Amino acid sequence: MDANLQRMYQLADARDWAIAAGTHVAWDSKARVVRLSGVRAPSWTEDVLDGAARRALPPGVRDRFGTHAWIERREEPEPTFRVVASGALDDEVEIVPPGTDEITDAVIADDVLYLAMGGRVVLRDLRGRWDPTTVNVEGGRAWRLAPGTNLFTHRPRRTRGKW
Repeated sequence: MDANLQRMYQLADARDWAIAAGTHVAWDSKARVVRLSGVRAPSWTEDVLDGAARRALPPGVRDRFGTHAWIERREEPEPTFRVVASGALDDEVEIVPPGTDEITDAVIADDVLYLAMGGRVVLRDLRGRWDPTTVNVEGGRAWRLAPGTNLFTHRPRRTRGKW
């Protein structure tokens, strides 16, 4: 019996399945599973360039109140980056003013905005308890961030022997 005092059953024998002739399933006696069979392969093709372009876009973030923020990049007269949020007010709110340091990712955890900014990690307290703090990444440049108990950074793949 399991934790809910229910008897455990396993459907792992051919007699447990009523497989009719002409269906697209077959019994695999070695693995003791029912598998799809005779189904044609998908006909779509992958757009590799579009996938790479979408993967390069910085993801947006959402805080505990459901408001969201995103990174904006302006190209003229020179590339500038800023972080903008919306959801709490009628209009957009600028969280990080425009600057020339490239912002590649943003994560919000525990009311702290973590930015992969210019290869470093910048921590900005959204409640204004402390001034922004910068952390350098040993052995590389921060590119993507992953929240958790600790903050993890991901460096871009090595290309032609360079970072």
